[in-house]
Order: sequence, then structure tokens, then C-alpha cells
Amino acid sequence: MSTPTEIDELYHDWDEVVPVVDVVTHETHETRPQELIEVRFDPDGFVLSIPHSGVLVPAQYADRFPLDETSLVEIDLYSEMIYAPLEGRQLVSRLAPFFVDMNRSLNGSDEADAPGHLTNPPQHYYTVADELILQRAYSDAEREDVLRYYHLYHGLLQRLIERMKAERGYGLLIDGHSMTGRGQGRAYDKGARRDNFVVGTLEGASAHPAISEAFVGGLEAGIADHGLDLTVATDVPYAGGFITRRHSDPANDVHALQVEVTMETYMYEAVDDDVARRYALKPPRVRIVQDALRRAIGGARAAAERIYR
Repeated sequence: MSTPTEIDELYHDWDEVVPVVDVVTHETHETRPQELIEVRFDPDGFVLSIPHSGVLVPAQYADRFPLDETSLVEIDLYSEMIYAPLEGRQLVSRLAPFFVDMNRSLNGSDEADAPGHLTNPPQHYYTVADELILQRAYSDAEREDVLRYYHLYHGLLQRLIERMKAERGYGLLIDGHSMTGRGQGRAYDKGARRDNFVVGTLEGASAHPAISEAFVGGLEAGIADHGLDLTVATDVPYAGGFITRRHSDPANDVHALQVEVTMETYMYEAVDDDVARRYALKPPRVRIVQDALRRAIGGARAAAERIYR
């Protein structure tokens, strides 16, 4: 389906192609801005944001980063594979999150109660080991160039939400992520085993309670269908990042939920003791995760339709 004019126009000021380096293969190729930050416009009943699955870095900045396992660990690997089949009006970043983190405030956060992992600005990414990954500082002009991708992502996301709200009377945003199976780095749960699914609701503030409850209930039902010992938590360890904080507004009919799935639920993690299996997918688990997420989103959509009918 073709994208609406108000979406297409945000790409107009961009160069036709961008040379990029693939973090996994180290190959350099050219791609269009519309493929680096892609909109898949399906007029379905929700907006899906996938900000951290990308493995590409613009070639002009590739020498600023250690393009090795240090950087691979920072990517929500395969999360696009998990979430993209769920349909919806999708926004997908193919840029590596350590190059520009779409889930951070433009100027970082100095809020006293802000989690440590939310305090850095988008272009200053800190690793799970709590170290700045950028190896050489940007000039002012370079920083503004990097942040153009950030502004494009959030501009597109805002327009997708506004269009859905205009069509249906409400917006429903699902921000899809993956996370390590145990807390690392600056996370307050460092070393602790995490639940397989974590739904972030900003402690109940990001969405109508009926929508949040229906989403969690759908996840639990989807998991139960498969008889696996998978678990669901709400707001622990992540209650929601900047995307959820910036774009949720239940008082004005925009509801947002952040979803985290532990990587070990659907793949062998980069930190797996069995080196030979690191990064390998668990195909049956992929299908189970997708099925549970479909049930969850279906429940949230049904709840929203009941509220706004």
C-alpha cells in the first residue's frame, strides 16, 4: 500500500542514497533514506515502532565505532523478525541504535528519577558495560547531521499516530524491543533473571488501564496455549523509554505500550556460554513469541474499540 502524502513529504529533503556499513558483514552498500527509516503503511488498528533492530551505520561515521561484538551486543538483534509480521502501521529503523538511539530524549534526561539508561542523548550511546561507544567526538555539524535521522523517526511516528487518531478517534502505539535475559550495565536489576516478556506502561500512565490489562492478558493467554514456562511482567525492569514517554497521551486519546522480549526467549544470546550457538535463532520459539504478541495486540485493539465505539 502506498504511503500517505504527509508521510512521504518528510523524506523530501534527503539525499537520494546513503552509503552505509553493515555491522554484521562489514559490507558497504547504498540505500535510500526511505529504507533506512522505513514506513510500512498498513491501515490496521495500531502503530508499531521498531527502533533498535538496525545493523547499519552511515559509512562516513563507521570509523567512530568498534564494529565488532562490542557493538553487536547493543542491538536488539532479530527484533524486526519478531515484530514485523504482526502487521500494523510500522516504523522500522535500520540504523544501529548505538549510532543514533531513537528511544532517548534529544538532550538526554536530568530528571532525578530517570533510569540511568535514559540519561544520555541519542548520539551519545553508552554500552551495557556503561561505556561511551563513540570513539571520536562529533563536530557540531556532524552531530546535527546524525540527529536528522532522529528527527525523521519521531516526525514519522507522530504523523502515523495523528493519522490513526483522525481515522479511528484514538491512537494505539506499540513500541517493540528485545532485552538481555539478565540485567547488565546501568540497569538496576544487574545480574537478575528477567521475565520473558515485560510490558511497559509508565506505571499505568501510558495507556487506559483496560488497554494495558487486555494486552497483558493476551500475552499470558498466548503463552499458556503452548505449555511453556514463559513469564510476563509489567514495568519491571523497564516501565517505558523515551518513545513511550514522548508519544503517549491517554488524556488526549493516544495510548502507548512498550514491549520487551528477552533475547534468550527466541535466540541464543551474544553472551551465551556455548559460543558456537551465539546469535542462532530458535525458530519454534519465534513463532510462539509472534503468536503471543498477536494475541496481546488483538486484545488491546479490542479494548480500545470498546472504549471509543
